[in-house]
Amino acid sequence: MADAKPRRRRERHLTLAQKELSRRRSRVYYLKHKDRVLAKSKARYSTNVAEERARRREMYAKKQAAKDAATSPEKPRIS
Repeated sequence: MADAKPRRRRERHLTLAQKELSRRRSRVYYLKHKDRVLAKSKARYSTNVAEERARRREMYAKKQAAKDAATSPEKPRIS
């Protein structure tokens, strides 16, 4: 019986009524805390934008360094 595979759990799907209830609850929360929700969303957006800019700058710098290394002439050896 060592070859027996563990049983996979069945995925549980929400019923339409449960989805609707969740949607309503989320909407009520949003309407009550709109300022806080929007502030958090804007903060997350600006953080993500800054991180993405930094990532792209880093990629650009690496590409430029590789390009400069490939095009620069080798230094003559003194022996």
